[in-house]
Amino acid sequence: MYQTIALRVLCAIALSVLFINVPSASAQCDKPIGTIRNNEGSNKASVQLLFPITREEFDNKAKAEQWILVDVSTAMPERPPRVVFVTADQPDITQPIVNLFLVLNRALVVDHEYRLFAPSLTFEGCVPKSVPEGAFKVTKKKEPPPGTTAGGGTNPPKEKPDTNFFKKSASKGRDDSNVYLSGQIEGAEGEKAQFSADIKLESPFDTASFFQEIGPYFNFKGSTASAADANSMNFGLKLRHAFPFKIRTIPGTTRLADKQPILSGIVWEVTPGFESDRRFDNVNVMVGNRFVFVPRVLGNSNRIYFQSFVGFEVGRNLKSPVDEAEDRALARGTVGGSLYVNLMPKADKPLSFQVDYIRRFLLRHEVRFTEDDDKKLVALDIGRGPRDHLKLTLEYDFSDFFGMGLNYEYGRLPPNFELVNHKYGFGLIYKFKTKFNP
Repeated sequence: MYQTIALRVLCAIALSVLFINVPSASAQCDKPIGTIRNNEGSNKASVQLLFPITREEFDNKAKAEQWILVDVSTAMPERPPRVVFVTADQPDITQPIVNLFLVLNRALVVDHEYRLFAPSLTFEGCVPKSVPEGAFKVTKKKEPPPGTTAGGGTNPPKEKPDTNFFKKSASKGRDDSNVYLSGQIEGAEGEKAQFSADIKLESPFDTASFFQEIGPYFNFKGSTASAADANSMNFGLKLRHAFPFKIRTIPGTTRLADKQPILSGIVWEVTPGFESDRRFDNVNVMVGNRFVFVPRVLGNSNRIYFQSFVGFEVGRNLKSPVDEAEDRALARGTVGGSLYVNLMPKADKPLSFQVDYIRRFLLRHEVRFTEDDDKKLVALDIGRGPRDHLKLTLEYDFSDFFGMGLNYEYGRLPPNFELVNHKYGFGLIYKFKTKFNP
């Protein structure tokens, strides 16, 4: 009953989103590119755009050869500077991009003034009347504080290397986090208090290939409660490609059209990997495909956000404790979504309500398991009925990365499809988005 109610709520919200029009925006993008910074000795320049660009614009109109860098402090430089690589400082490829890193062929000259031009660049479909440009001056490194007299001198602080391989940013919930760690004290019907863990780890990095993001992933859900133990683990490689929808503009002008597509794009996720119980008694090799429908941000994106998906999973059993499941081919259809509602949008520390739901339609018969008193898997039945999983979270964040949550969970997860029987829990949460920047 609970998962049916949650599914109806998700569908109602999705339908309401479909009939909301995006307010018109008259974009005047005939302004400088934005803020550009470069420090002495560094061959990397950071660009904070004044207007955001889409992933499609980044891929097609912000390539290295489409930027022009000119040293205006000298008549004819011996080695003209040029851009050799461009990366986006954006953990989520589904969102507009506002921060770029330009890797140069060499370090620039201190105190020289430079101008950066982007003749091909457009801003979410807005075509500038003039070439977007920006000016900046190479800044000197800060001098270390002077030491004291002999006998009581201090060593100057070491300059931190400009690496920033993993940059953290705030996330909403488990679905959009790259790192999510939750430890809980929980209970279930007819059970005493138990402990559980919910872990999600991803390390995506940008590529210049068809799949714009590639990286490993790991998910784990487990509990000491027999009636609330999902006993589910999966790991492998995640590949993502975004198909952004074109922004509508008014022909002959730089203004955006009054009505825009409801979706900003579709993201295709391919996840070859393995799924298993935590003791590796039941192991499947799987290839997942998921098409995520990314909505266009309406008004204040910090208030409410809904994202749905459809997909399918195919694979084969590699190891099973029972003959009925050994070497069985697997095929499933999937559908679901996630909902995030900020209940206190004006507060510094938000209180949010989150819903994550997935239904798997078994296209082939699969075995359902449970654990006996000796922690061994015992087959319950073989069937093709759908398998649902629902998680509700009421979360209060102490900071961008730490919070506490009250959770409710019901349903079944692969590969064992053990029933999580109306689990509730309270615990701490640590979560954030990240991306590997080479």
